[in-house]
Amino acid sequence: MNPASLLIPAGDPSYSQSIEYEFEEDVEILSFMPHMHLRGKAALYEITYPDGRHETLLHVPKYEFNWQHSYAFKEPVLAPKGSVLRFTLWWGNSEDNPNNPDPSIDVRWGRPTHAEMSQGYMSFQTLDEGTSW
Repeated sequence: MNPASLLIPAGDPSYSQSIEYEFEEDVEILSFMPHMHLRGKAALYEITYPDGRHETLLHVPKYEFNWQHSYAFKEPVLAPKGSVLRFTLWWGNSEDNPNNPDPSIDVRWGRPTHAEMSQGYMSFQTLDEGTSW
């Protein structure tokens, strides 16, 4: 996601943004790690394979800033060339979120905890060379 485009409206209880990435070669996905700050609400990683099949790879329905995890698969997920990964994040910028430091303001991307982040880390390795990312 482009950090410059993140603008979470004041009072919005469930603002979301998504980004897609198309794999240019066959890979094995090893793990994911979503990252947001205090307004973080949920995260979702989904994949659409070249044959049209769709699968949810990771759903974090109740994201908790103080409990950040890397989620590793028991077995790597094969993503053939042309597979499209969709990553979606949700934020709660309303009074309904008890962790929200100020629901009355629009929030942009920033390093301080009172600002927000929109990051989705992924570890994978190519099948051709065994290179990990």
